[in-house]
Amino acid sequence: MQRLCKECGRIYRGLVCQGCHPRRRVGEAVNRGDEVGARTDTDGQGRARTVGQGAQEGFEGRESGVVGFSQRDERWAGERLGTGELTIGQAGCLISAVASMLASWGVATDPHRLNEFAKRTFGYVDGNLFVFAAVDGLGCRFVESVVCQTTPAPVGRLAVAVARGDGVVACVDATPGGAVQRHWVWVLELTESGGRIMDPWQWPGEELVDLGRYLAKGWDPARGIFAAAMYERLTGRTATAWRCDVEARQEGVCVRRGN
Repeated sequence: MQRLCKECGRIYRGLVCQGCHPRRRVGEAVNRGDEVGARTDTDGQGRARTVGQGAQEGFEGRESGVVGFSQRDERWAGERLGTGELTIGQAGCLISAVASMLASWGVATDPHRLNEFAKRTFGYVDGNLFVFAAVDGLGCRFVESVVCQTTPAPVGRLAVAVARGDGVVACVDATPGGAVQRHWVWVLELTESGGRIMDPWQWPGEELVDLGRYLAKGWDPARGIFAAAMYERLTGRTATAWRCDVEARQEGVCVRRGN
């Protein structure tokens, strides 16, 4: 299938535009791209459901070009996450957040495709705990993970990465104020007082929301972010990818039920 690169305007085949993301020392990650994105349709009709781009389906906000994915989308909500018993709809917030980040960067994927890819390429441990570096070479490189459940989150450093155009997926509390119930989101904007996120728990078309919904009264992002994974977005000059730090993974499965 031929695709139009949004970055350089070239027509290309496969997972990513080789003009913007040449395959140099990519190894298994990019070369297995057909398992990630054999199709780009995310609305069942051959079209990517891109947020904020005119007549295309999705949230029409200032985050133009963001592809939002809901873990509760009926197209994949009932699929098992990894090889465990839980489904994407119940516990697939992280895989959905990462899929949204990659799709927004031009990688042809969605939660279903990325879940299948991770299962085939040792992207999960203990059944359904996602390995952050599993997507190395798919338009990005995993940089580091930060755990800050008992210390303030490094909001300044995370905000710089987001402003630079790199990727930050963050673990927040689904029910802030009580026992921490882990939930992963993709951070679109971040300041010391708030931010905007792509929230996989929201219903399809409503995924772009304020970070404030996961901040209890009196909390700021430094208090409300409990962990984060940082990714460098690869360009033509930095598209040298490798698997790094395969021990860095989510600490526990994130299960949500109800509304």
